[in-house]
Amino acid sequence: MNTHRTSAIILRRINYSEADRILTLLTKDYGKIAVIAKGVRKEKSKLAGGIELMSESDISFLPGKNGMGTLISTQLVRHFGNIHTDLDRMRAAGEFLKKVDSVSEDDTGASEYYDLTASVLLALNTRLVPLALVEAWSTLRLLFLLGEVINVENDSLEEPFSEDMMYRFSYEESRFVADKAGDVAPNVIKFIRLLGREQPEKIIGVKDLDILATQAARILQTAYTYSRPIQAKY
Repeated sequence: MNTHRTSAIILRRINYSEADRILTLLTKDYGKIAVIAKGVRKEKSKLAGGIELMSESDISFLPGKNGMGTLISTQLVRHFGNIHTDLDRMRAAGEFLKKVDSVSEDDTGASEYYDLTASVLLALNTRLVPLALVEAWSTLRLLFLLGEVINVENDSLEEPFSEDMMYRFSYEESRFVADKAGDVAPNVIKFIRLLGREQPEKIIGVKDLDILATQAARILQTAYTYSRPIQAKY
């Protein structure tokens, strides 16, 4: 059986037997895979250094007939060490990896999910990028991959957004509805539109960034939850 080589990010890992570990990996070329890392918990294991959490690694593995492959070699490519120094960013990273684990499949959209996850980890690792911004941006981009489109070009009546009107978000329609008693200002909608066009690093200069990002993150997280009523259990 041929050995496969690809880039990988750990989604989950659990200890198995006395020295092994079972890993759920998001890969660049093969989507989500499960592999067993034999002897990885031993002190002199050659595999251990290349399967750090919050990292990108180059791996080789043998696919298994029953869906469980065997990890052959690992090499650390990029470690997002700053995430480990901030509990809030660790939490956000863990939650995003759980989301990706729950929606990604064996090969569907492999490179798209991988590229997004790598970008999210990079943004979380960059301390100048506010956490709320990363959370809002990552959730919107994940919704895009899931085929969920939020209309930020016009309201539910196909009218342009007005600076003199407040809005509420309709999760059934994925659109904003004009409502004087609504809790969404037009500048938040503009901000969500910007999230869909730019990378986080290019948005950090926006006025009132923390407020806008926090409000956008709340809307987008609820939209994600609404679109995924059944979540994986951990």
